[in-house]
Amino acid sequence: MTINLLAKSLIGMSIAALAGAATADECTQGCLQKRWVYWGGNLMNADDYNNFLALLPQVKLNGFNGVALSSGGNGAYSVLIQPQYSDDWKNQVRARYQQALDAARNAGVELIPVSANPEVPQAVDPSLMEAFPVTTDYLVASRVASAPSQNLIQNPGFEDAQVGSWAYDPWDATAMGGAMIDTTVARTGSKSFKLKPKLQEPSDPNAPRNNSVRLFQELHLKPNKAYRLSFYLKSDAYAKPESLRLLLQSVADASNSSVAVYAHAGHNLGWGTDGAGKWNASSNSATFTANQNWKQYNVQFNTGKYANVRFYIGTWSLAPSLSTVWIDDVVLTEVGMSMRVNRGDGKDLVVRSSSGAATYVQGSDYTVQGEKLQILNPAIPDGATLKVSWRQSGEHIFSSAPPAIACQNGRFFTIQKQLYDALAPLFNGQQYATGNLSKYFMYYDEIRLMNWEKDVPNCYMPTAANYLGRMVSGVQAQLPSTAETLVWNDMFDPNMNAVPEYFLANGSLVQSDVSAYGLRPQTVIVNWTGGSDTSASANTLRRQSLAYFADYKQVVALFYDKLESTDGWLSSMTAAQTADPALQVDGIMYTTWNKDYTKLDDVAQKLRAHAVWGKHWPPATP
Repeated sequence: MTINLLAKSLIGMSIAALAGAATADECTQGCLQKRWVYWGGNLMNADDYNNFLALLPQVKLNGFNGVALSSGGNGAYSVLIQPQYSDDWKNQVRARYQQALDAARNAGVELIPVSANPEVPQAVDPSLMEAFPVTTDYLVASRVASAPSQNLIQNPGFEDAQVGSWAYDPWDATAMGGAMIDTTVARTGSKSFKLKPKLQEPSDPNAPRNNSVRLFQELHLKPNKAYRLSFYLKSDAYAKPESLRLLLQSVADASNSSVAVYAHAGHNLGWGTDGAGKWNASSNSATFTANQNWKQYNVQFNTGKYANVRFYIGTWSLAPSLSTVWIDDVVLTEVGMSMRVNRGDGKDLVVRSSSGAATYVQGSDYTVQGEKLQILNPAIPDGATLKVSWRQSGEHIFSSAPPAIACQNGRFFTIQKQLYDALAPLFNGQQYATGNLSKYFMYYDEIRLMNWEKDVPNCYMPTAANYLGRMVSGVQAQLPSTAETLVWNDMFDPNMNAVPEYFLANGSLVQSDVSAYGLRPQTVIVNWTGGSDTSASANTLRRQSLAYFADYKQVVALFYDKLESTDGWLSSMTAAQTADPALQVDGIMYTTWNKDYTKLDDVAQKLRAHAVWGKHWPPATP
């Protein structure tokens, strides 16, 4: 803490820490200690690795001194502890990490591992995946029991004279043209629905150009149930298929706000299954093409605690004005036993009589055949209803992977410790300008599914906030006290995701104070509030967020592929520190969603030119 006290003695500023002696005199008033660049990729992929090597001299040239390194794919950090990978491959991965560390050392750059992701333990043990509890009524017919097959969509083929229970809404009222019933194109029957966004120039030339339009239907479902939604799409010369997407969103009532119950942001049309209920090899968006004939797509989701849900399909952003897509034969059914998570504790599949008085035994009373049950017990008559309980995987419901279950003193934490122990010998020997402490950047960000495991001992918590706190503080407890841990701000920030209703997190994520999450006092918060937003409201949120984490050191993650947003962050940092001179800004991290590192120089120039923060950034290298 001596460094922090020295930093706070700086006249007019409260920079959390100075750089080491080798670089402290490069800046007018002491350099920001952490001047990092975020990089994500697969180090075992030749192109990714070469891009990483090419980036290192640019990092140093522009005054940065570290790379927050997130390695994925078959080069992910978790490979080192996954039993399915051979020792030979693990040795190759270690060797590649060492090569990367050597290259960084030669460039004068520190590497900070970005790991401890909440999904890591399930990479080691897939049975640890967070899952939804589901109970479905199965009807026995001809010695086979199956889930209800009734289509819950009204007017599924758009054959009614009117749109009926369907409606459509544009985000821009001038963009409605083109969304209509088509009586000339149909897969079955004589009609389909046509989405043809019409681009109309706004009267204000400075207004955003948008031709979004969405078809939707409100669905009255049951909570804690698994459903499969399928539909057919046909297209003409659709030049931008990625602009078409679907969303399943809860309908807000007096007690809650709307939240997404299915939103696969990385693959806008979601990720479907084959006829046997197995995940497809690629996403729906990857197989949607221009000039395609009718093709079926599906998604599978769980309602969680919600009953009323809207299904949207359409365009959310500027779409090709001369493109058309037709939709037909929409089907929504309750689904059984698909995407089961098997924990081996006797609760993965439980079949009972309708009254619950009898529990049937697999192998003697029934066998499992895909999503159906073959009935063996003659005492179970046709026409009987069975209560079938199972655990549904949260995979592919959102673009982010579902976390592992973080039960108290469970394997979640021991596996995270194994991972840290595997990385520590490689990364903890670095002693560069960002300080001598070993660093561990915990990737806890946008966790959209958690806290559903009521049947697992010492796992379920009263709120998602309690659960998140146990998850993160439990991992930190496994780390040595000498390790400096960093974590993204959003899951703990009331200006971002720490809200009463957040996707399918079970229970509120709100705490009375950030300290209630149990983070170590020396935790460094990586603050990315507002992302690329350049609006005044985003800057207000940034100031509020900086103030909210005032008791912690903070690294500001800026850029996000829009150079102008850097100005908003710098002004927000200045205003926040003017209001609270003790605010601890520990560093700045160049962060990009699109792997755009061409603006490193532009961002560095903005930092150097700033009246306040330029004093804490190294001058340009001659």
